[in-house]
Amino acid sequence: MTEFLADSHPFIVHFAIALTMMSVLFDLVGAVAKPAHFETTGLSLAIAAVPFLLCAVLTGNAAETLGAFAYSSEMLEQHTLFANLTVWFFSAIVFARVYLTVRKQFSGTVKYAYLAVAIAAAVFAFYTGMHGGRLSDTGRTATLRTESIRNFS
Repeated sequence: MTEFLADSHPFIVHFAIALTMMSVLFDLVGAVAKPAHFETTGLSLAIAAVPFLLCAVLTGNAAETLGAFAYSSEMLEQHTLFANLTVWFFSAIVFARVYLTVRKQFSGTVKYAYLAVAIAAAVFAFYTGMHGGRLSDTGRTATLRTESIRNFS
């Protein structure tokens, strides 16, 4: 089961990042263009992003547990830090957004404050993805080197 979760990590992560980024983009367009359907779509995407973010952390932990890594623990620590910041930060602002929307208080200054915080959460998601990509590339490079050494022998 752990292996399945670990193998699912790259697939799940792409959904988490895409949904997070698109929700913020729709909210920004909604703030500028004013049609309500952009904000509604942004909220729907944000709500959909949270389970994917949680699953991304779960599958990432499974991948970390599985094996020997060919990259520095500092890279992994940075990736883990940004992943945890992203999931907690984004989950909190989505919860706040739903609460404020239900209470009809998501407007004016509150909306723009939310957008500023949501942009910060999207930046965390971006950096998490960048660190994950570096980990993936480093691991793939190390694997390719190991295979070439084996084939050479």
